[in-house]
Amino acid sequence: LLGVFAGGMALLNLVGAPIVAARGRAMARHARGAAQLVAGRELAAHAGPSWRRVSGMALVSFIAVVAGCGLAIADAAEGTEGTLMADIRTGVLLTLGIAFVLLACAVGVTQAASVLEERDLIVGLDRLGIPDAELRRARRLTVMVPLRWAAIGGAALGGVLSFPIVGISLLVAPLSVATIALTFVAGFALVAAALASTRPIV
Repeated sequence: LLGVFAGGMALLNLVGAPIVAARGRAMARHARGAAQLVAGRELAAHAGPSWRRVSGMALVSFIAVVAGCGLAIADAAEGTEGTLMADIRTGVLLTLGIAFVLLACAVGVTQAASVLEERDLIVGLDRLGIPDAELRRARRLTVMVPLRWAAIGGAALGGVLSFPIVGISLLVAPLSVATIALTFVAGFALVAAALASTRPIV
């Protein structure tokens, strides 16, 4: 079973960068604004680094779905180890929260560094008349698009490999599952805030 999970994660990491590249090409091809065009070309040209920046979220999502749903079922049983299971579930949520905090810090640092590395491109786009709001949106897309695919891919893989557990947890402990989902929403908001913190540099 452990080998199946490890193989699934290895496969996800293997196809992650090509998926990001394909998504970038699609964004650039069907762009409805300068932000999507710039972000799409950036993702298509640097899919590997873009994926590696957020690939840890795929593992966190996978663990959150499998462990969170499994613990939700155990907690719903309310046996003699109910308190222990509640503590473990709290640990899973804390792990998710810490992972998002670390990811937000990494995103903030890498985005600040990339602004300095790509200053000539940013200046050139500005001289072409692209508004600052579009440039900021493009930088946000280059992070949030791979992050969304990493989170969805990891969660989907966990759901497929542990489908019975996920299905039962949705029936017997929907509140626990909703709590995990809300943690993801809060984490994405934290990453977005980290991106916003680099705005003065641009």
